[in-house]
Amino acid sequence: MLREVYDGVIAFEPRHTTWLKNEAIQLLADYRITKVEADPELTPIEFEDLPDTQARYLRLHGSPEIYKSAYTDEFLESTALDLQLSKVENTWVIFDNTTFGHATEDALKLKSSIDAQALQSKRRGQSASPYVR
Repeated sequence: MLREVYDGVIAFEPRHTTWLKNEAIQLLADYRITKVEADPELTPIEFEDLPDTQARYLRLHGSPEIYKSAYTDEFLESTALDLQLSKVENTWVIFDNTTFGHATEDALKLKSSIDAQALQSKRRGQSASPYVR
């Protein structure tokens, strides 16, 4: 019903393992629904295993303690590289580790890592992902 009136991006964050079933994955494909890539991941489906979607949506809750912990520089650099290599044009990253105010700092660090990797790619003569801004 929703797809009859709305053709834009729809994302959802499943919280039960029933979403790992083939029928559920097919439903996502049929309606072009993007599965949120969460950390921690309650329903671990690799993004590459999902049907083609219009967007990526990463929701980062903090690790090791949900909502409270800041992310390590290594995690943020790895995430930046993953985003640089992504072929998906529309990508959203939401930091939800807000209890102690880490979300803003982590977002700025991620942006800095993306910018640094894009500059390195440019210097090596490689084109950075046109989708990461």
